[in-house]
Amino acid sequence: MDTVPTLRELLDERRFPIDAAALLADVDPSAVSRWRSGQARPRPTSLIRLAQGLGISVTRMRKIIDRTMAEATQDGEIAP
Repeated sequence: MDTVPTLRELLDERRFPIDAAALLADVDPSAVSRWRSGQARPRPTSLIRLAQGLGISVTRMRKIIDRTMAEATQDGEIAP
């Protein structure tokens, strides 16, 4: 079974800085920072742009965001 990374793991693995991800998603870097830490979810249009820019499916990107949010909640980084 394919392991789903967090957004932080994906971007780190690809050596993709927050600023570059922000350009792909057409958002401010602070938004990507919040997504990476599980403090916020991207809007659908941003999620689609980021997935396309990274060359992955939107479905996979949703799973990555879901895992990121779940880990942040589990680690106490955000309120459930």
